Amino acid sequence: MWVFAYLYFSPKSSTPPLVKVVGTEIPEPALDDFSDEVRQAINVARKELATYPTRLKWRKYGQILLAFQLDAEALKCLEQAVAIDSKDAKSWYYAGIAGRTADQEVAIAAFEKSVTVSADYCPVWVALGRTQFEAGNVRESKKAFEQSVELMPHEAILHLELARVLTAQRKYREAVSILMGAMDLPTAGGDVPEELSNVFALQRDFTAAEHWKERAELFQENSAEIKDPWMHEIFILHQRLRGKLARARELAELKEFAEAEVLCRQILETDPDNVMATVGLGSCLTDAGQWAEAVQILVAASKAHPNEAEVWTILGTAQCAGLNWKDGAGAFRKSLAIEPKAPQISYRLGLALMQLHEPEEAADRIRVYTSTEPDTGQPYFDLGVVLQELKKPLEAVEAFETGILIAPDELHARLSLGQILTTLGDHEAANRHIEHAESLEPDNLSVRSVRQRWFDATRGQPVP
Repeated sequence: MWVFAYLYFSPKSSTPPLVKVVGTEIPEPALDDFSDEVRQAINVARKELATYPTRLKWRKYGQILLAFQLDAEALKCLEQAVAIDSKDAKSWYYAGIAGRTADQEVAIAAFEKSVTVSADYCPVWVALGRTQFEAGNVRESKKAFEQSVELMPHEAILHLELARVLTAQRKYREAVSILMGAMDLPTAGGDVPEELSNVFALQRDFTAAEHWKERAELFQENSAEIKDPWMHEIFILHQRLRGKLARARELAELKEFAEAEVLCRQILETDPDNVMATVGLGSCLTDAGQWAEAVQILVAASKAHPNEAEVWTILGTAQCAGLNWKDGAGAFRKSLAIEPKAPQISYRLGLALMQLHEPEEAADRIRVYTSTEPDTGQPYFDLGVVLQELKKPLEAVEAFETGILIAPDELHARLSLGQILTTLGDHEAANRHIEHAESLEPDNLSVRSVRQRWFDATRGQPVP
């Protein structure tokens, strides 16, 4: 979840520790990189604060800034809130979170203030324990995690954190005892037996270490973080304020194209020149199979915004979806002229060139993308097909074999390797790939055809 990733792994820089605030200047962060909706929400909150500079308004503005990782500005607001009311535990907590990106001393001081006021709110103890541990204050970290375990004894993640501190203190027996107890909790995940494995390895009990390592592999997830209603407020603010466009992108990723399309159209009704909403609408229409309307919208957008690479990229994608490979390739070239170092655009151009029977350039374009070592097999398979067309069988084999390391059950790649290796006379290797294809789809006609060619090629020769 975004909240926890932000809370526990923020980068550090240098600012003075938390002190009494002097002056009441309202922070005004640079907002150039944010959407219009986010900028508007931040500016509205700032104006409200200027009109009514109450503790709650300072905290609310700080929360909004914190939601968008404007931590330095958020910290100033939260300092003002606690200067007005030093017993505002929530503002102290948020100040600690904002302070972690600046200085661990800032965060520790704020978290300690928060637990002094609200000692029964467990997430603050967890944040304090983690920050103390990161700062090298192991003894203080242990106290914080012991308090968190006392408050929420059924949460395995807290026992795990305490055990890690004990391990750092080389108190291995105590760590093992706590972890064994955590294994009995329904909230335990794979990180508990994994930590047991680490502790036993440190004690050079490698048999026990291997046992717990195997146990860890049986879990599908790690121990869940504890619920944190205060940080959930920040998460909800972030979700609500970041605007319709971000939500539309989420829906598109979930293949909810109709809902994403509605949101994009709503944005364009009030802001017809919004390039990203236009791109989003074109992308949704293309993914939903309405490529003709997408092309019409994106052609107009490309005339209005000729220097926007993403407009040309999505236009090319829509044109290729309508089998207009020539215009699609042209659009991708326009995009690459603006962003010449964009490997994914080069890959899309390569796919269009494959359809236009221009294999030499297609191979070069696809290689630009495969040189980035993508984590999907398809680009390597596409490269293999092009290299087959260029009659470069050894290079094609290398491309296909790289791809099946990532996607070992890709049927057509296995069959292509079976065919090429049979032709090259490497019948044993060919047989391995054909057998794998047969295990996937034994009744597939293409599989049977490739097997028959292999039989024909190996007549009179020993079968592997």
